[in-house]
Amino acid sequence: MGKLQTLLEEFKAAFNSDNVEAQLRIHEKIEKYHNQHPNLKKTSQKCVEYKKFLEETDCFDMCLELLLNSGWDLEYEGSEILVESRGSGADFMSRASLVINAPLLSTISVITEVDLLSTWVQVLNGVETIAEPTNSRKLGFYNFWFPWPLSDRQCVLEFSTYPVKSEQGILFMMKTPENSKYLNIDIPGPVEGLVRMNIPIGGVFVQYISPMLTKVVIVVQANGNISSLPDWLFNFGTKRIMYYLMDALRNQILNFQGSVYERRVTEREGYYRFLCQYIQQNIGD
Repeated sequence: MGKLQTLLEEFKAAFNSDNVEAQLRIHEKIEKYHNQHPNLKKTSQKCVEYKKFLEETDCFDMCLELLLNSGWDLEYEGSEILVESRGSGADFMSRASLVINAPLLSTISVITEVDLLSTWVQVLNGVETIAEPTNSRKLGFYNFWFPWPLSDRQCVLEFSTYPVKSEQGILFMMKTPENSKYLNIDIPGPVEGLVRMNIPIGGVFVQYISPMLTKVVIVVQANGNISSLPDWLFNFGTKRIMYYLMDALRNQILNFQGSVYERRVTEREGYYRFLCQYIQQNIGD
């Protein structure tokens, strides 16, 4: 029992410092300990950081499979943007990809400066960050203004960041929390007048191609929480939104020089120092 507690304390330190390699290494040790003492698995689940890590790694596998595999239906291809879909009804998913003539860091900056998202994501009214427990994790409210009858929608999203070394990329996972708590943080209840929508799984994959070439792939499964709108119409709207989202993302990244994003790199020196180290350690750029 004492050994397990020591491992869990080591895991917490690695989790809070965003040390991915250490988390994976300690996780292997915990798994080996569980094999010898299976009755202590529930004890490990009481460690909220370790429990969140297990959730994130499950999500990572599912998300990466959706982002990188074939078997999608082509919806649109043009202007160097590819939009695809798969499934139907509640299982409908949309995927969009784009190769941008821009460095990896400026691309990631536009994606991760969440308070600026509403300035270029057309359907987003605003973002409120609830918590940022580590540099690679965020929890926030996202308020949308989709056309009627999907107006006034709010979504609670947790984000986590993991490297994909085999693909020289970084995966930003997003999903609606399954519980009323995120780690030890209470998630506020619904706001009056706003309907909660859910995103069971989603991700943004940013891949290094060359010093001035970056690929972005976005996949999302969204539940608008509405019964009066036919699935086919909601799905059609999702496909269109994905195209405009990628086009707007490209415009922001190509105009990075002299923008608020470039200023953020200087103003948030600590975060971008972490991000550069994260890229160098996990991608080798």
